[in-house]
Amino acid sequence: MKLIELEPHWIGLGSSPNVVLTGVSFLCPHCKAIRLAAMFKNPIDPQNWLPRITTIPHGQNEWERTGETFETLTLRPSINTEWANHWHGFILNGEIV
Repeated sequence: MKLIELEPHWIGLGSSPNVVLTGVSFLCPHCKAIRLAAMFKNPIDPQNWLPRITTIPHGQNEWERTGETFETLTLRPSINTEWANHWHGFILNGEIV
């Protein structure tokens, strides 16, 4: 299954055109009834706004990101929501595995 099939949305700070993308939200591949989210350790910051933002959300659950589109996104480690009876898996190059 492709990530794009799960209605993904970027999570970000700022306003257009100066947005720093700090995470991604998408429908749970298991039930498709709730949304899951993953915050990036390395946000997408094409305008280099991070040095100007004083408050950046950082949590214990952050994922290393490669790719800058839903079609190329890879996150590490796996996303594990089994504790809530939902999906556990990876996003690899825009694919849900």
